[in-house]
Amino acid sequence: MNFPFFKTYSRKCPDGTKHEIYRDINEVLPLYLTDKNGGISVNADVIQTITAGIDANYVKKISGLLIDLDESNRSLMFFFRAVYLVYKSEPCKNSDYFTANTTKIMNDHLKLKALDTRIKGLINLANSCEEKNFSELYKSIIQDFGEFLPNEASRAKISYMRSAAQEWKNQDQN
Repeated sequence: MNFPFFKTYSRKCPDGTKHEIYRDINEVLPLYLTDKNGGISVNADVIQTITAGIDANYVKKISGLLIDLDESNRSLMFFFRAVYLVYKSEPCKNSDYFTANTTKIMNDHLKLKALDTRIKGLINLANSCEEKNFSELYKSIIQDFGEFLPNEASRAKISYMRSAAQEWKNQDQN
């Protein structure tokens, strides 16, 4: 039997505050952040569906962004769970820690939702084959959300450095 009143317990702190603690972390924090559409999770099938019909030059960049977005969402959820476990271990002492980190996590989640929206715009540009606009939006996404896109940001930086080195080499030969 599953009794809902056994899912939590109360802890009264010396300052008079009362904390309701979940016994099972999965009750309060499932492994994935979800939205009203059921969540954000990227796999190979999703990438193929989204990038079907898009120029091959764009697919690699879009796939990289989607994979990094998915990894960032998962990392955020694991961080959220870790914060809750610290809070659960001593709710009276760690209440401020929990509040501060929860605020940071929610801000990061909002940024990830904005990144998701920008990636969808990039996919629309790729479908319309507007190479100049695609490149500009791709660069701005990397610039604005690089902290959430470590792999793709690194690839973009390496590509930029190769281009700069080649340009320098060409100038040196002339």
